[in-house]
Amino acid sequence: MMAQTSFWERLRRLLQRPSGLQRARAALQARDFRTAIAYLEKYLRRHPDDAAARCDLGLCWAQIGDKARAAQQFELALALNDTFAPALINQASILAEAHRSDDAWQLIRRMPLLDPHFPGLDQVLATLLHSRGDVEKARQAGLRAWLKAFDNPLQAEAWLFDSAYAEIPESTLTAEHHFWAQTLPPLAADPAVPARPAKAQRRADRRLRVGYWSPDFRNHSVFYFVYPLLKHHDRQRFEIYAYHDFTTSDELTNVIRACVDHFHAVGEMGDQQLLSLIASHDLDILVELAGHTSTNRLHLLKTRLARIQLTGLGYPPTTGLTSIDGKFSDRHITPGPYFDQFYTEAPFCLPESFWCFDPYWPVTQRRTQPPCDAGQTFTFASVGNISKVTTTILSVWADILRQCPDARLLVRSPNFIDPAAQRAFLGRAQRAGLDVNRLQLVDPVPSNEFLASFNEIDVLLDTYPFNGGTTSAFALYMGVAMVSRYGDGLRSRMGLSMLCNVGLSECAVADWDTYVERAVALYRERTIVRRFRAEAAQRFAATALGDGERYCRQVETAYREWWQAAASGAPPRPAFPPPHLPVKEITRRAYQAWGHGQSDVARRIIDYALRLDPHYLPARLLPILQRELDGDYAGILRETQALLETTNAAHDTAAALIALLRAALALDARDTLAIWRPRVAPDDTSDSIDRTYLTWLVRWIDAMMGADGRPNVASPVATARWAIVIEARDHERFDECRRQWQTALGEQASHVHFFPCCTATLPWDFDRVLHDLNETPVDFVLFASAGVRIVAANALLACEEALRHGDVVSFGGARQWNRLHWRRAAFDDKVSCYAVAAQMGRATVELRKSGASLQAIDNGWAILDGRWLAMGKATLLALPREAVALDWHLVGIPSLPWEEWVYRLGREQRLRLTTAQHLELIIDETDDTPWLHTADASAHLIERYGFDSAADLESDDTIMSIPVKDTNQLLLVRTLFDRGFPHDTIASAASTPCR
Repeated sequence: MMAQTSFWERLRRLLQRPSGLQRARAALQARDFRTAIAYLEKYLRRHPDDAAARCDLGLCWAQIGDKARAAQQFELALALNDTFAPALINQASILAEAHRSDDAWQLIRRMPLLDPHFPGLDQVLATLLHSRGDVEKARQAGLRAWLKAFDNPLQAEAWLFDSAYAEIPESTLTAEHHFWAQTLPPLAADPAVPARPAKAQRRADRRLRVGYWSPDFRNHSVFYFVYPLLKHHDRQRFEIYAYHDFTTSDELTNVIRACVDHFHAVGEMGDQQLLSLIASHDLDILVELAGHTSTNRLHLLKTRLARIQLTGLGYPPTTGLTSIDGKFSDRHITPGPYFDQFYTEAPFCLPESFWCFDPYWPVTQRRTQPPCDAGQTFTFASVGNISKVTTTILSVWADILRQCPDARLLVRSPNFIDPAAQRAFLGRAQRAGLDVNRLQLVDPVPSNEFLASFNEIDVLLDTYPFNGGTTSAFALYMGVAMVSRYGDGLRSRMGLSMLCNVGLSECAVADWDTYVERAVALYRERTIVRRFRAEAAQRFAATALGDGERYCRQVETAYREWWQAAASGAPPRPAFPPPHLPVKEITRRAYQAWGHGQSDVARRIIDYALRLDPHYLPARLLPILQRELDGDYAGILRETQALLETTNAAHDTAAALIALLRAALALDARDTLAIWRPRVAPDDTSDSIDRTYLTWLVRWIDAMMGADGRPNVASPVATARWAIVIEARDHERFDECRRQWQTALGEQASHVHFFPCCTATLPWDFDRVLHDLNETPVDFVLFASAGVRIVAANALLACEEALRHGDVVSFGGARQWNRLHWRRAAFDDKVSCYAVAAQMGRATVELRKSGASLQAIDNGWAILDGRWLAMGKATLLALPREAVALDWHLVGIPSLPWEEWVYRLGREQRLRLTTAQHLELIIDETDDTPWLHTADASAHLIERYGFDSAADLESDDTIMSIPVKDTNQLLLVRTLFDRGFPHDTIASAASTPCR
């Protein structure tokens, strides 16, 4: 008889079984979206209030193309938890894709107080900015997003895609792509890769296996260029594979399916499954068609999946991957070796055109004369993504219109579905000097009317540096003459190639002056416009640009030549090594990635920097600094000393010196400090932040060594009476804080009155405190957060000193409040100094400072840190009743109600806001966690003060820190700052009424 399984064994097995939610997330990770949907829907029937699971379900629906169901799930998640950042960001992304950018911005503006470091926030912001044509700001946001989530392919691709639209040199664009390729994470496992063809396989008539891999075998612009190639392949000589890497299909997908021998829908395959599939087909040639456009998996080509790997048609710039052998080109794109430097791939150079265009849909209406000959206004036009329309181009177009008095400019773009994009474009056009009364912005037309829409255009004005591609091909096909400026790389030579193929080479120009001249000439002398309109169809058919069979034969010949070259052991190679970013910039990105907790990423980036320059000191330093994560200050001290002793004096050694001094302070290594202190010369440092940091460190070391670590400070004498108002979450926390204050104040505690304010009822408690202060005999009032404590009564004496120079005092502030997170303002525009508890070697406290100023007391601030606000009682009680009301919308956000209040005091009541950096405070920052209405508070402040949500994402988070042995040493803080202050600003804050 079989032994029965015990109850406890069955229970153990049940508990070890993965839950439905775990299975769903595993399926999501493996890109098995439909399985994940099934598990998530079953789970949500039992747990309908799980916002995170609803967000995951929304992601799955979005991945398989059902954006309506995705939006529904994100909305439900937000209804359950309106502070759940992933749901908020994903819903904003859905709205942005639906051309509802105003609605997306309403969600984005709620994020800064929730989680300003959330990587997806920067990425959605980049998408919104790109859709409105603000490419440079989109790039800035995109780079921040990438460095926060470096190994997320979506973030990387978005950054590179935005860079392709930017007015940057082609060499810089190539260097950006090469940086991406050189810092990719290793693949989990390489598939079995095909070897180069062996000698026995070199028969010229061997049938070659060719694979085409794209997410765009569907209603997409790439279809019009890949269809004529696949349609005309000689299937006797070539066996064709197609890998459709998208989750949905349409009518045009079936057209592609009919053109190939083997069609594989791989959009829902995981990376390893896809790699294994392609490798199993033993391809001779694999052509990747997406580049860095959306939904690509280009990083998988870091390995070799075919004997020859090519890229083309879908993305003009280089891929950056040296594992890709060639890039589709032609003799107009790469006429000589000079142009090789802009690609990591060798040019797969075709004799006529790098691509072939087939509109697929029949042309039912084609003009044989330009519309201007039919009595219509002469129409210049631009058709396509407005992100290609730079400010420079708008200025050039304005010049053209000034010289063509009765012409108009028509701009048709899919972006204009969004009213916000239209407003943004009109604003840019006006600033560029373009007469908007002669400008017509037009929404895109339905696909069945798209070809006919070119019948109303006389001359197409191409964009630069990113030329038009598909839209230019459509325009030329319909007989519209075009003016195009060309540059160095494919993105700015597509127009040149197409114009040369259709016999309009004189309309491709090398500079803006000639661009204007050519456009004006076409307007004034319309012979070329008329002739091309009449002959376009014949010209197209007579070139590989429009003859699919001719183009395909040229491609097949090139395939065979490349395969033979690879078989002989001499495959084509680029003539030049690719350019690279400056090592300083590469290293900066490594430090940023490290700052976002990505130590493995930082190591990969640093390895790349050191391959380029093995002696660059900041790059050599970062691996040493990473030891701080393990608390290995002895290792930091040992290795930085060795590094500095072997470094060329020409290098800026400031960062290494800072690391060495901090490690020595953490270990209380006074002998080491005595050796290295004389070698530190802050004024010789080029970087302003490093110069400030070294100056501050040197002052601390001098004070500490001179005092032998025992500050000689006389006992403070009580000179004034104080009311201390402590904001705490409850009375228990208030009582705890009051006892800490009384201990630190010692004898002066008898001169202090304490008042509680509860965070949840702050505005109403503040009213009560103001009433009680009328009856309380005090000179000064301090509003302090529960997380703030003092070392000794010196802090109050320092406040009294600072209040002789201003009306309200804090330990930190900013010159302007133009963003919610004023603490993230530029380094020179803010200041603060306080300590936090820390275990750093033998140090128990870490002194932190931000901002460049080393003034102990300073004026001219727009906002102060609300965790500590001191002012005279007379000043406070002299304020108008409406000026002392806290904003109830901000209740529950620690310190923010006080900061908004003091901002109003400075702006409306003209109070002088003053900082005192020598207050010797210790702050428990865990008390600063927002817990109520953060999204609503964020939206409220943005609406009230007109803050730019994007400004919160452009941040300086530089913190200078000093390890301090014990809290008593904090009394040395007063020696770190300059004490000079203009005497004519001195006034008695205790007695001066509010102005």
